[in-house]
Amino acid sequence: MIEITKQNIQQVLVAARRASTQIMAHYKKPLEITNKEDDTPVTNADMASHIILAEDLPRVINIPVLSEEGEDSVADAAQWTKFWVVDPLDGTKGFIQQTDEFAINIAIVENQRAVFGMLYVPVTQQAYYAVRGRGAFKLHGEEWQKIVVAPKSISPEQDTRIQNSSKIKTLGSRRHSPSPRVQRLCDLLGDYDYISVGSAIKFAVIAEGGAHLYPRFGPSSWWDTAAGQCIVEEAGGMVVDADLQPLIYKHSDNFLSPNFIAAAFQDEAWDQAWTKINTE
Repeated sequence: MIEITKQNIQQVLVAARRASTQIMAHYKKPLEITNKEDDTPVTNADMASHIILAEDLPRVINIPVLSEEGEDSVADAAQWTKFWVVDPLDGTKGFIQQTDEFAINIAIVENQRAVFGMLYVPVTQQAYYAVRGRGAFKLHGEEWQKIVVAPKSISPEQDTRIQNSSKIKTLGSRRHSPSPRVQRLCDLLGDYDYISVGSAIKFAVIAEGGAHLYPRFGPSSWWDTAAGQCIVEEAGGMVVDADLQPLIYKHSDNFLSPNFIAAAFQDEAWDQAWTKINTE
């Protein structure tokens, strides 16, 4: 596996902070907004963050950068066995709507697997990272502290991260109500709480024990999932597709990720419901 040192991690954090400064310089101010070919918005804040990360990350580890706002094609990326995967501003719609819930996603993919991930939240300046085989961590001050997912069964008295721990905490989009399939999954689970959170921050909530499940039906891309997947997996959880297999980043004719669910643990109740909904 590619060598990722503690110095590299700090260098990525510096790059994320530089990009975050540019993002926040545009936040809650008049924006230049255009629509991309897929009809999703991009702002001058997205592009300012992209420019910094595209320049800084290869200086940390000299491999190609696949960015949501870059110009690399599927054919270009097919030549790479290891590369950065970056969303310079994940949750652009939330950024435009001033929800405070947007993030910078930075990952390294090697041999089709996410082997490094960092999520940085500009509004709170909170950071999370993971390296495959070395655990997941959250920044407290200037110290990295290990994080773990919520256990399968524990009382609130034993673990205060999740209130009313008998309920399954399910995460979904901040911008809209649960989709019919997410609602059906929740109904099949029985006793649940639905919590709205924006952007890839949902992966961090799972990883640090604040919720149990994050199901995603519909389009998402590699830069939406790679960093969060590594962090959740290294915190002890899982991010799997409709067949309950870990997400991989295999070159095809696009950069889309399939339906997935991030989970704190595997359980017959949710995996049967998940499988059932994906085959209906």
